[in-house]
Amino acid sequence: MSATGARGDLFDAVRRVCTFASSFGRVFASLDPSFRPAVVTLDAPTTAARGKAARGGGVGGAAGAALTAVECRGPQGSVVFVFGPEEDPGATLSTSVVLDDGSTLPVALGSMPVAWVLLNAHLGGRATLDYCSLNALWAGDSLFVCFGPAGAPGIISINDSAFEVTVPTGDEPLVREHEGITVVVCSEGSIDRVYPGEGVVFVGASGLDAHGAPVPHPDAPRLARIAHGRKPETVKGEPRRSPKKTPQLGGWAVATLDGFVTGEGKGFKKREGPTPVEALDTSFAYAWCRARFKGTSAKAIKALAPFLGGRAHLFLDGEPVALLGAGPGATDGAFSLPLRKQEHTLIVLAERFGGRAHPHGVTRPSGLSGHLYETAPLRLTGPKIEATEPLSPLSFKTPIFGLEVGDLTDPRRLSWSFEHRRKTPLFFALDALDDTGLLLLNAEPVGVVTRHSALRLALPEETLRRGKNSLQLALVGDIDRAAKGAKAALSLWEGVSAITEPADWAAAPFGVPAPTAFIEPVKGALNAKASGRPAWWRARGDG
Repeated sequence: MSATGARGDLFDAVRRVCTFASSFGRVFASLDPSFRPAVVTLDAPTTAARGKAARGGGVGGAAGAALTAVECRGPQGSVVFVFGPEEDPGATLSTSVVLDDGSTLPVALGSMPVAWVLLNAHLGGRATLDYCSLNALWAGDSLFVCFGPAGAPGIISINDSAFEVTVPTGDEPLVREHEGITVVVCSEGSIDRVYPGEGVVFVGASGLDAHGAPVPHPDAPRLARIAHGRKPETVKGEPRRSPKKTPQLGGWAVATLDGFVTGEGKGFKKREGPTPVEALDTSFAYAWCRARFKGTSAKAIKALAPFLGGRAHLFLDGEPVALLGAGPGATDGAFSLPLRKQEHTLIVLAERFGGRAHPHGVTRPSGLSGHLYETAPLRLTGPKIEATEPLSPLSFKTPIFGLEVGDLTDPRRLSWSFEHRRKTPLFFALDALDDTGLLLLNAEPVGVVTRHSALRLALPEETLRRGKNSLQLALVGDIDRAAKGAKAALSLWEGVSAITEPADWAAAPFGVPAPTAFIEPVKGALNAKASGRPAWWRARGDG
């Protein structure tokens, strides 16, 4: 899901797996972590092998390279995951899984590169699911829901009584009573419109509202409920389509925040220096910080905010100059700051919306916790690969996501060298890599590099040397592969001077303007003036 709550491209696929894991939580909670069977690696099949697999070839022979199976076993049940290649996810690949007693189950992969076979799981009451060759989704209230590619064969056994099914090709599910359980078989095309409710299963829904009532799916032919022992029943009185009339908004009014953008607004209180949002008296996810200082440069400079957490909008003398942090339109690197030899007012509108969880549980406070710096890139020589001793990243910091006790770095390291003779601070930046490991400054670990996560830090002054220094990446992974992308991903910046160190600091809370501050917007004039500036808007709806 996106930051606004909208469903993303992977929502349906993730929901299938999460619903399965949640419904059969006892099975997953009791899986034996020490049971680690050897499996065949998953290699991309040849064209001929894919054709044979699509026609129902087994895991042996040429088609064997296309699929692999991993079993997870426990006292409350077992799951066999069958993985296929990610290429051509729409092609149906088929194979067979051999059970402990020598019998075989047909397994078909559809739009997802994974299928699962649930074994020996309790369904409630006296019913035990011996096996299901289709993907189990949910069980409860004497109901069992599973799905598979349209037209694929399936075998389901409950209480040692097996029966065969063919996955329906349309939107209507196959419903069958067996051993006191109502079995609902759906196709992949319709399973994402199936939602379990209280004692029933809804088919043709896009979700449930806050009261547990189904929300009709606009593309479903009908909305139906399935209860134990009953055939699907259409849910009447529920509108299946969105109402034709769209609620209209009118009576627009706007309250600008120009007083805060320029720093002249009421509410600013003196602070001793840069202050994180958490330390300010604000009930909103924003806060205003103001720094007044005299510029010493006659032209624009490159600036850096190395101690910024979250996102921040920067305004200089009432004009927007930068959006810092992560997300669309923002930068977490150097930016241009048009300073002059005059008095300046710098406004920071800091956001406190939280952020992506850091792999090591380390999060920087929202807003500014340190000064802004004039900066310049520092020349790095390298990288070159140097042979040395392997390291244990967990001996430097624990835990580290993705690493286990005993994991060691490659004995070869990527090494850079640089000269630094001044007492100015240095700021290190590394974009996301595909490996985990350590950052070393002069052979001393100073940071943890985590797979798919960027690293930003101020190099510790006590480890820096006057003169020649070295930076190294010791990674748990393929150092040759990492070398190809590391050069462009790594940079080093010198903090030439702290721009805001001599500044007079103040902060103000962010709040809703008084009702009298809202005025009717003037077309054209307001848009030109308010470009890039925050404002409050108010409207009234007709519904």
